[in-house]
Amino acid sequence: MFDVPKRQHPVAIITNTLAVVRNFFLPIVIGIVVGTGNVQTESQWEYLLRILPILMVFFVTLGGGFIQWFRFYYWLEGDEFRVKQGLIVRKQQFIPRHRIQVIDISSGIIQRMFGLVSLNVQTAGGDTPGVTISAIRMEEALAIRAKLRKEDQQVPTEEENQNSGTEDPISNPFLKPQAEYKLSGDHLLIGAATSGGFGVFLSVLATIYSQISSSIDEDRILGWFSNLPLGDTNSVVIFTILLVLVAWLMSVSSFILRFANFRIRKLDRELVISKGLLERKQVTIPFRRIQAIRVVEGVLRQPFGYATIMVDSAGFGEKSGTTTELVPLIPSTQVSDFLKTFADEFNVVGTAVRPPKRSLFRFVLKAIRLPVIIGLALGYFSGLWYLAPIIIPFGVVLGILRYQETGGGISSTNFFTGRYRNLARTTVIIPAYRIQSAKTVQNPFQLFNTLADLRMNIASSNTGAEFIIPNLDQEDADEMLQWVQASRPAPILDKQLEITIPAFGKSG
Repeated sequence: MFDVPKRQHPVAIITNTLAVVRNFFLPIVIGIVVGTGNVQTESQWEYLLRILPILMVFFVTLGGGFIQWFRFYYWLEGDEFRVKQGLIVRKQQFIPRHRIQVIDISSGIIQRMFGLVSLNVQTAGGDTPGVTISAIRMEEALAIRAKLRKEDQQVPTEEENQNSGTEDPISNPFLKPQAEYKLSGDHLLIGAATSGGFGVFLSVLATIYSQISSSIDEDRILGWFSNLPLGDTNSVVIFTILLVLVAWLMSVSSFILRFANFRIRKLDRELVISKGLLERKQVTIPFRRIQAIRVVEGVLRQPFGYATIMVDSAGFGEKSGTTTELVPLIPSTQVSDFLKTFADEFNVVGTAVRPPKRSLFRFVLKAIRLPVIIGLALGYFSGLWYLAPIIIPFGVVLGILRYQETGGGISSTNFFTGRYRNLARTTVIIPAYRIQSAKTVQNPFQLFNTLADLRMNIASSNTGAEFIIPNLDQEDADEMLQWVQASRPAPILDKQLEITIPAFGKSG
């Protein structure tokens, strides 16, 4: 069935073109606005000349999608998955079955309109892009996966898929997971409202405005604001609130699009995550590639008792070598039970040392730097000096929270457990055998106060991931560093500094 080279479904032309458009979406939008905005011409021909580059880019992109589809072939030969592609630069990939680590099946809105899915094959190492067939029928994708993995399971037909009672494009009615967790509708809405991603969208809106400001009639906008029965300062405040509200709504929509229909399943060798509203994605994480697990409690979620569980994997995840959400939102009191079910070895209870009292000043000093700069900038550029005394106390409170919640230690099962806070409070759990390197760092001020930062590195991406537990007592940091270097049992820490990290309970 698959021993003869064959092309993808012609819908791949559309998906390939849309993939390019999505990657360059922001420059394309800016180009359209700048290229067509504020156009004052005497004839339609002059207007067409203005948009001609945009049309040329569109047709070139569409032509590239056609060539990519026309020159892409895939087939199975023995225990190898083979791909041949390229027009000018010819590329052939022969992937032995024993080198394949992950086979993911996903489905975007265009693919679902034609009853198709996308098949992604990742090899050992995970840093290479692997092979993606972007338009293939569901039964063919399942048959290829079963053959490459030599699964002793029945492959459902198209009719059985339609009658299986699920809209999940990766669901196999004959596959029986060991455990399953679904994100409920109320948790989806709570997670969307508290995602905190509006800061990213604020920066995006600011970037768009900076690029198109020359095409905007600012006099008209200022005139509109001047007609409001408000002072200039109030108009600026209202405009800022509206901008934040728009960014928050964009953040809510983005979260719902990403995590609607979220489900995680535990299989024999891996965790399989499926999610998405318009684009249904599958993410497969082999157990033996998990490097660390983080429990992240955001500033908008911690007061309500919610957290996010994330996993650092070596080469596998939503994007190769990145952090992936195991659960985007879960009550903090349920984290321990979730880990016990889906990643039992990470369900650890350990003790940790806190930073000594003499480190409190350093935590507060570092936390107030940004509020002081913001307060001075607001006062200098807008005359809003009265905001500085309001902003700076937030930095003081943040520094105190960082001091109170920072800690690091070793569990009885040889796991490093650390906690730190930037804005969100993060608890990280790392097996000793996953720690690639560890070190202590001291600046002159820490050296004077016999303090040190403990830094743990794991293999999570091309550059790795680093976790910093700041301002520990130098002896405690050195003792944990020796434990990592010698791979010996957990050190005996100073009982006066010993605390129990409530890693999976409510904050105390």
